[in-house]
Amino acid sequence: MSKVMNNNNQRTFIFKSSYKRGAWILIAIGLIGTLAGFLLNPTQAWANFLLNNVYFITLSVCGLFFVALQYVSGASWSEVLRRIPEAMAAYIPIGGILMLFLFFGMHSLFHWSHHEVVVNDPILSGKEPYLNVSFYFIRLLFIVLTWSLFSVWIRSNSIKQEKFRNLRFYQTNIGVSALFMIFFAVTVSMASFDWLMSLDPHWYSTIFAIYNFSGLFVSGLSVITIIAYFLSSKKILPEINENHFHDLGKYLLAFTTFWAYIWYSQFVLIWYGNIPEETIYFVQRLKGDWTWLFYTNLLINFVIPFFILLPRASKRSGAMIMRVSVLLLVGRWLDLYLMIAPSTLGKEASIGLIEVSMALGFAGLFILIVGRALSKRSVLPPDSPILQRSIHFHQ
Repeated sequence: MSKVMNNNNQRTFIFKSSYKRGAWILIAIGLIGTLAGFLLNPTQAWANFLLNNVYFITLSVCGLFFVALQYVSGASWSEVLRRIPEAMAAYIPIGGILMLFLFFGMHSLFHWSHHEVVVNDPILSGKEPYLNVSFYFIRLLFIVLTWSLFSVWIRSNSIKQEKFRNLRFYQTNIGVSALFMIFFAVTVSMASFDWLMSLDPHWYSTIFAIYNFSGLFVSGLSVITIIAYFLSSKKILPEINENHFHDLGKYLLAFTTFWAYIWYSQFVLIWYGNIPEETIYFVQRLKGDWTWLFYTNLLINFVIPFFILLPRASKRSGAMIMRVSVLLLVGRWLDLYLMIAPSTLGKEASIGLIEVSMALGFAGLFILIVGRALSKRSVLPPDSPILQRSIHFHQ
């Protein structure tokens, strides 16, 4: 079925030189911090390299997941901001390439990568068919290629829809998105086990993948909200109004609550079961300097956002949920830090200049890639069959 559609909604985001300059400054800070980290403490540098890689590549795949979710569910309210998560997905290949550099830091991060350790450890010996360096990178390539291919596939159909003004490509993306959902569930679970849980190879949690998904989805929603607020406030996308922010706010409220539910479920079941192989994870994070960070994590990721977002008026304020989104992005970074640093650095871990500078460097790269991707197409999908419903959405 072919249909000529209205092209009056063509609008371009200009990625100004000042924005690019800011991104490059952040990248330069990150490079300096990374170099200093590898010179002073290579293990600390690798731990932060892993942390920021996981943080930003999961942000980008969440953009792809959000797009797929809207296609599959037939949601029209979000169509006005679809270009934002589409642009976020452009970072996936770059993040995947950076993940491959972990090959040089495996021995600093993963105990099971040392052959002599595995030979003398019956538990790790039993896990060796899965936890070995070769298979680890085969899975990593599979994960990154899967995410990248689906990103290209969905984006290609979107471009063809605009070029040929043919609704068939929109319908195709619904099927592609449904297929992606299946692969997403599998690959995010694999990534959670490989990149994070295997840092503590003797520890396990049956809901760890769900816990990680809840965190990455909240952080992805936060980035979408921040960019949506920026484009709306700059009058680049004035169609985004309090009704759209209200739905984004409801998403944030729902999934911060879901994150807290999974956090509590994992913690209380392990505490109640009192099995040494499970409790060691939380015992390590509930003593010494880790204690205040452990509870701060819960405060930032749930308590503060929950009470701010609970009133209807807060969810309809773009400025308010933008501020909450910034807080949640900090919370996601801290959550990942608590997953990675105690396992790799132990008592030596601390949040200092190395951690901050490397995070800023990755943030600069993410802004540069996403900004360029957003500027290459109209910020509104002009030939979408549901765009007008999205523009006139109210509640």
